[in-house]
Amino acid sequence: MKEAKIFHLDVDPLKEQMPLFYIPAQRRYKVDAETALTQILNAVQGAKIDTTGVKSRLQYLSERHKKRIQKLDKLEVLGATGTITTPMLMGIFRKTVPKQSTIMIEVHPRMAF
Repeated sequence: MKEAKIFHLDVDPLKEQMPLFYIPAQRRYKVDAETALTQILNAVQGAKIDTTGVKSRLQYLSERHKKRIQKLDKLEVLGATGTITTPMLMGIFRKTVPKQSTIMIEVHPRMAF
């Protein structure tokens, strides 16, 4: 959402080895994530939640995700030439790795593409 405000909480918000300057954060804070999230949860405990807004946002994100998966499914097939492509390999990876997995890739600055 364009009107969303982003606050970047991280032990290394500057990411000197991995810049995240493309994230349009309002503010960046150097914090311990567990402590910060606990404090935020305590602060909003009992706050009134806009359930209509939450449902609307969930529906929007679910539909957007569904369209993305449909687009990927079309790209991740073996072409008429039989050439193995990057999207095809990524499709195999995407379908093999459990859905709840978190994949992290860190590249040394000298090895960045």
